[in-house]
Formats: sequence, structure tokens, C-alpha cells
Amino acid sequence: MNKSELLRKIRRTPLLAKIDDVTGLSKVAKRRNDKALTREVAVKYYKEQDNACDTDMSPVCIAMFDGRVNQGGLCDRLWGAVSTYLYCKDNGIPFKLSFVAPFQMTDYLIPALVDWKISEADICYDSKVSQPLVIKCIGFERDDDMSVIGKAFKNGIRQLHVYTNAHATRLRFHEGFGDLFKPSAVLGDAINDVIAKNGEDYVSISFRFVRLFGDFEDVNWPVLPDEKSREDMIRRGLAAIEKVKSLHPGKKVLVTTDSSTFLSRARQLDDVFVVEGDIKHVDFSDVGSATLPHLKTFLDLLLISRANHVYLGINDMVYRSTFAKTASQIGNRPFDMIEF
Repeated sequence: MNKSELLRKIRRTPLLAKIDDVTGLSKVAKRRNDKALTREVAVKYYKEQDNACDTDMSPVCIAMFDGRVNQGGLCDRLWGAVSTYLYCKDNGIPFKLSFVAPFQMTDYLIPALVDWKISEADICYDSKVSQPLVIKCIGFERDDDMSVIGKAFKNGIRQLHVYTNAHATRLRFHEGFGDLFKPSAVLGDAINDVIAKNGEDYVSISFRFVRLFGDFEDVNWPVLPDEKSREDMIRRGLAAIEKVKSLHPGKKVLVTTDSSTFLSRARQLDDVFVVEGDIKHVDFSDVGSATLPHLKTFLDLLLISRANHVYLGINDMVYRSTFAKTASQIGNRPFDMIEF
């Protein structure tokens, strides 16, 4: 059992979770891991350089997504960016965002109320004036402590590069996302096209089957062994969609999932609509063959954020993704889980 599996077991066992809350063992382990990862990144990428950077540059905190640190899926990265921004906003620290891997964020989301863009030429890796800071998410609906950002700034750093997937100030995610992001022209047009065709009065349900049907490349996850077990899982998912329809008579249902197999069946139901396009995980896809390979993912996310009510289908074999809940928080919409 690795550390992540052990932590999941602790947090899902009420007595062990209470002991952990009192002793703070998982938080201590997380801080140690963050420090070790920070040292690793610093040694590998930050060197003392002669005349490499302007030592009189204005101090700034940069949320970094450049492929150098594992920062999870799309929603984890959005949470990291928003959590860093909100801490900076509350503490008067200038904030920028560099999201350049595995794609350019500005292809999909552009600055809204805050101009967070920074060119790669303005990012300094001279260890005399810049340093990295890794803050990993502690998980399980607990707010991460972002105060290490303020402590690092007190050390006279000019550029603090924060690598994080932290989930902090959870009740303010809607605020932070709205400050930072709005759809690019291409994404905005795509959203408007779907709304024009299906209307604005809809609910949504999402499923994260991972590799159960063998049709999605992702982390290690079991594949259902035969056609019978796959068909049974599909029928259970379709029944969950019908339940959502019964809870919201007369409304259309947006269905999102990582399985093209399930999506092809769901789109055959009455009053159901889906977003067309390739389904890709941000870290498990060949991005070179399409102009905007993750357009469907962002479309799904922002369309879910506009639904009247957001649902996530769950059972003991699927992954409890944060995608639908994150979307509901972007739009400040009600969220529930449906067992299927």
C-alpha cells in the first residue's frame, strides 16, 4: 500500500480520520513531502547565474504549470491556480500565471478581471532572485495551507514560482475563477453553438469510467473482463441518466464522460445531448495531431458550470472525479452524487 492509498484509507475511516485531525500526521507528512519536492526542483532547474535576471524586478508570485512537476489533471491545475491567486489577492502579492504545458491555457481560457499573463522571457530561474515552491493538495475536502507563500516572500525573493494543485479557500473558488478566467474566442463560440442548439434550461450528469471499457488512456485502472460485465455497467449508467430526467421533468440532460463507448449509448436517449469531439486526458494524449485537442474537455467543463443542477454518477468501480463538482463550483450550481 503506497502513501496515497494509506491516506485514503485513513480519511475514509471515521475513527482514523478523527485521530489524524487531532495529531495532524498527514499534514506533517505532506509538509515534508512538499519540502523534499521543492528541493528537488530547485536543484534541478535553479542555478546561480551572472547577469541572468534583473535583480531590481518587482516581486511577483507566479503559479507555474510547465510540466516540471506532476500537478494532476485539469481540475487539479485550475484549483492550484485559483488557490494561489486568492492567497495573493488577500495578501497584496502581485500574481501571474504561466500555464504552458501540456498546452497553452490562453488557447482555451484568457484573462478576465486580472491580467495574469507573463511571457516566458520574463520568468527568471536565477537562484539569487527566484525560487520554486511546491504545494501538494492534501485532499479529502480539506483546505490546503497557502501561508507558505507569504513566508517565502518575506525572504526577499523577487520571483516565487509556485507549483501546486492545492485546494484552498474552497467556498471562494467561484470568485477566484471568475476573476481569472473567461473563455477564449474559439471556446466562447463553441459554447454559444451548443447553447443555441440545446437551450439554456438543462441539467447535467457526469461519469468517470477511466479504463473500465478499455477505451480511454489514463492511470492504472481495471478493465471490465467481458462483454456482459461491460453491458451491465452501461445499463446501470443509462439508468442513472433516466433517474436524473425523472428528477427534472421537461429539462434536457447534458451527459459528459471519459468513455466514448458510454457516450455513444447515452446520446441515443431522448432529451439527452452530448458534446461532440475527442475525449482526452491532459497528460495522456498526443496533442500534436489537433489544433485544439482539449476543446471538448473545456466545453464539457464550462457547459456543466451552466447547468441548473450538476450530478456525478458513482459506484464502487468508477472514479470519483472532481471534474463535475469543480464545474458546479465555477458556476455556483447545486451538486449531488447519484449511486448507480
